[in-house]
Amino acid sequence: MIMQRIGLALGSGGAKGLAHIAFLKVFDELNIKPSIISGSSMGSVIGALYASGLSAAEIEGLYSAMTLFKVTNMIDLSLSRKGLTIRGKKIMTWLRKRMKCRDFADLEIPLKIVATDFWNRTEVVFEKGDVVDAVRASISLPGIFQPYVIDDHVYIDGGVVNPVPYDLIRDDCDLLVAIDVYNYPADDVKRTVPNTFESIFYTYDIMYNILMREKLNISQPDILVQTSLRGINLLDFQKIREVYDCIEDDVKKFKRELMEKLD
Repeated sequence: MIMQRIGLALGSGGAKGLAHIAFLKVFDELNIKPSIISGSSMGSVIGALYASGLSAAEIEGLYSAMTLFKVTNMIDLSLSRKGLTIRGKKIMTWLRKRMKCRDFADLEIPLKIVATDFWNRTEVVFEKGDVVDAVRASISLPGIFQPYVIDDHVYIDGGVVNPVPYDLIRDDCDLLVAIDVYNYPADDVKRTVPNTFESIFYTYDIMYNILMREKLNISQPDILVQTSLRGINLLDFQKIREVYDCIEDDVKKFKRELMEKLD
């Protein structure tokens, strides 16, 4: 294989982002490493773990041990005049305990994490400082997580502005790979009147897919993986096996395509 600098972009998707692990396993099986990673929302979580030095198998082990009880126990709810949301402190603690390092400067693989500056209405790319702070900012899905404040800036989910941030690393690599785990056919959408949670979730779906279509009209990565994960909801982190079953063919196709590009 010709040695190329590989850029890897991992997209948003809540529990659907568990699919990222299966594609990272392909890299480990081929004994190659991305030269740089970018991540948005759940992609930032998986990207941070991998960039810190954990193997895909080790990350898989973390989520394979997840049960519904453990997932529920990590949801630290906050009820205030602003509504019922997840604080995210337990998730930050979980991540800090499992990452091999905490500062961007100490990561084994360079990493860029995307969040949205709420009041300035802009994309923000974190490349320095505390990785877990950046991840917490990036996963702040509106209506689900509390917005996260860093240095007086209020951040919400990175997927609001850049769901699969492959454009951020195009100039840093020879081969650009993007993993989109949030793609779904229009006929998968429920036709019933949505409840409050479904309204938030599917509104985000609509926004995400429109943003991706616009991005792909402007430029495309060298390898684009788009999966359709049916039956996996935002917080189904105990369903890694179900996720893997859905993407088995996608992973095989990706491995073949990656090997061909590197040949």
